[in-house]
Amino acid sequence: MFCLDVSFNDICDMNRALEWITKLTKLRMLALEGNPLVLTPNYTNSVIERIPTLKIVDGNNVPIDQALAA
Repeated sequence: MFCLDVSFNDICDMNRALEWITKLTKLRMLALEGNPLVLTPNYTNSVIERIPTLKIVDGNNVPIDQALAA
């Protein structure tokens, strides 16, 4: 899977959501916007850390330095 859009689905638990999303090894684009979990402190950084293959999160490019650090 290359792109996953689960926007506006009332997803609240960051760990639980990322647990199954990390199994998608070919994932490059992820949209979680509109879910309560985006209010989690350091939301974007946490997602990039757990899924370093991502190039786009919620429509925004992952900065190269963040992708390399992950």
